[in-house]
Amino acid sequence: MNPLLQQFILESRESLQQIVYRILDLEGSKQDTGAINDLFRLVHTLKGNSGLFEFAALTRVLHVAEDLLDRIREGRLELDREVADELLSITDFVTKILDQIEQEGKLPESIEAEGNELESRLRNLLQEAFQALPKDEDGELQGIAGVKPPADWDWINQLAGADRESAQAAACSGQLMALHYVPDPECYFKGDDPLLTMRNVPGLIGMRISPIEPWPEPEAFDVYRSNLVFDALSTATKGDLQEHFRYVSEQVAIYPVPEETLINLQKQPAEKRANCDQAPRSDGESQRKESSGQVLSGEQDIIWKSVWETQRFLMTMPVPSDQWSGRLTSIAAVLSGLLRYKAETPGLSQLESAVERARQTRTFAPIVELMDQLSSLVKGSELRVSENASAQESSTRSPGFEAQNQLSSLSDQIHPKPPADRSPAKDLRVLKVSQEKVDKLMELIGELVVAKNALPYLAARAENDFGITELGREIKAHYGVVHRIAEDMHDAIMQVRMLPVGVMFQRFPRLVRDLARQSKKEVRLIMEGEDTEADKNVIEALADPLVHLIRNSLDHGIELPEDREAMGKSREGTLAVRARQEGDRVLIEVEDDGKGIDPIQVKLKAFEKGLIDEDRMEGLTDQQALQLVFLPGFSTSEEISQVSGRGVGMDVVRTAVEGLGGAVGLESRKGEGTRVVMGLPLSMAVSHVMVMEFSGQRYGIPIEQVVETVRLPAREIHTLKDKKAAVLRGRIVPLYGAEELLNFGEPAKANAEGEHAVLLVRVGSETLGLMVDKFSETTDVILKPLEGPLAGLKGFAGTALLGDGTVLLVINLKELL
Repeated sequence: MNPLLQQFILESRESLQQIVYRILDLEGSKQDTGAINDLFRLVHTLKGNSGLFEFAALTRVLHVAEDLLDRIREGRLELDREVADELLSITDFVTKILDQIEQEGKLPESIEAEGNELESRLRNLLQEAFQALPKDEDGELQGIAGVKPPADWDWINQLAGADRESAQAAACSGQLMALHYVPDPECYFKGDDPLLTMRNVPGLIGMRISPIEPWPEPEAFDVYRSNLVFDALSTATKGDLQEHFRYVSEQVAIYPVPEETLINLQKQPAEKRANCDQAPRSDGESQRKESSGQVLSGEQDIIWKSVWETQRFLMTMPVPSDQWSGRLTSIAAVLSGLLRYKAETPGLSQLESAVERARQTRTFAPIVELMDQLSSLVKGSELRVSENASAQESSTRSPGFEAQNQLSSLSDQIHPKPPADRSPAKDLRVLKVSQEKVDKLMELIGELVVAKNALPYLAARAENDFGITELGREIKAHYGVVHRIAEDMHDAIMQVRMLPVGVMFQRFPRLVRDLARQSKKEVRLIMEGEDTEADKNVIEALADPLVHLIRNSLDHGIELPEDREAMGKSREGTLAVRARQEGDRVLIEVEDDGKGIDPIQVKLKAFEKGLIDEDRMEGLTDQQALQLVFLPGFSTSEEISQVSGRGVGMDVVRTAVEGLGGAVGLESRKGEGTRVVMGLPLSMAVSHVMVMEFSGQRYGIPIEQVVETVRLPAREIHTLKDKKAAVLRGRIVPLYGAEELLNFGEPAKANAEGEHAVLLVRVGSETLGLMVDKFSETTDVILKPLEGPLAGLKGFAGTALLGDGTVLLVINLKELL
């Protein structure tokens, strides 16, 4: 795993999330050109990045996906459910490859076969789009974007002149094929080279190139967009030609040359006509001359001349010494191709000699001298500066000036100059930092928060043990400064770790879509509050519980479309996932408008499974009965499905949420729907606890569970069936002491006034009181889990180190009770 590959995996995962989101957004909706273009660019970027590595199957599948999206952009293919399924299967395939690379550093052999199967399915969709192309009266394809093959067949006689014997032989056998190829305007971004494709056509006799639209002025010429149409003749079979153009089949029309045109070819003079009695060539290949024998149009001459003068201009530009050989090789290759295009065989041998002299002298002078000698090749081919079909001479600009002007314009596009009024202060600078570094910073700031708690302890010792009051006051003053700085640093680093819950929500549209199709239900997903932020650890830990809730809503909650109609509901069910922040907590809601939960059925199921006894079942209220769904092993599903029904979902939800220091609540109305609310802390890095004393020892209680502290006179504490209780705020509150919770120690003692210290806490939906020896301060701690022999000890959330060096046990009240 080198850094480049790690960056590729990271960026690819981000792109995949956006790709899935856009596919689901576009599925079945009206064509949104902007969204489709965004989707195309994401896939194109992903394919381009994959080309940096030897992941052939990945690049090949993404190339076909790009072609598929291109057909959708052109309106020849609809992004319906079937197409969306295939596009989503591509994202699954890419995700699998990324997982394999990240885990094992290589791809399994089976990936190639999976890629071939997926590619085959995608090409079937492309073939359907190809068959949907417009046809002429004879049923022949008109070509891409409605561009029809030429109605005038005189050009065939012109092209046949390049190899008339092969053309006549093919005409005699009825195997002279014409090609009409209109490349995708964005083909260069896909790595396609239309000219190279045409030059390698099997059995090529000749071709002509013409523009789709008149050539613009050089300043407006877009070198990154194809404006070409190719017409060609070939002696190859139609099957061979279709195989050659298999990757761009929807852009090519292949048709036999009309019979009357064949007759005209056969009527050529005898000395030039092939013997029609000879058998046709079986391999479809014709002997091509060194020059292509193409009939040049005015537009082609203009392009040729522009490229010729551009190479001359490149030789005047400075080049680093380590790049000089590369530039020489590039210029020599381009000039060689141009001379072959002009059929200048003597010029080719002179070019080879000039290149060798340039290599020896490390100057371009020999090549420039040769170009001056061959200057007659570019005379009479002035650049066209108007859209008129006839060539117009331009006496005000030299070819070299035009080439330089085009290069300057291109440079401005690649490196645009910033506007004059642009302010550097408005630039958004983003620095990508690995997660491990941020976590390390969070650990350090947590240690700092705890270390500062030692300062009040030192101040107290200076005043009480050593009698240095002034020193104690100075320490307290500095503690205030350190406390403020530590809090600011903690908040700043927390902001770095904070992520919007939308990062987690992005996976849900795909999940809901697939589960709805699997269960044959119609579901509309609503997501709100995606900008709500929480600590990344909270978000990561919350993903699985939310998946369980969504699965339960789709399986147990939302009904089948026909059942909903019978109940007077719309066929489409609604599933809402919402997030919002309240104080220092984030609330996540999952709500559906399904059939809800029947509390009577829940009680019966719990009784049948032995989770409650008969007395408990009869004494439960409807709201209490609903909470039984959180018991381990509880499920109301009659049968196990691929979605849910194994009795682990809601128990997993409660365990995970409470493990994060949160709480989960459930509300449901039969026939109307169910709502689950999870409340979680914004951060898990630093915990705020209340310190108290039980039986002479200090313990901590998470501050979010503390309601208030009170002192109760002994006369207001009553005993009911061996249990203590008190009436507070008009309600009965049960009271517990250390001897009950921890099974050791003595009951808490009253103070001199006969009052007991009671800490009111909330556990779930219940409020109770803890009778303690005394209250202490509230403090920030880093909670460490119990390890070693104490790891299995129940009733404690973990340990923390106090400022005086002592260890504080933090109580988990829910487990103790």
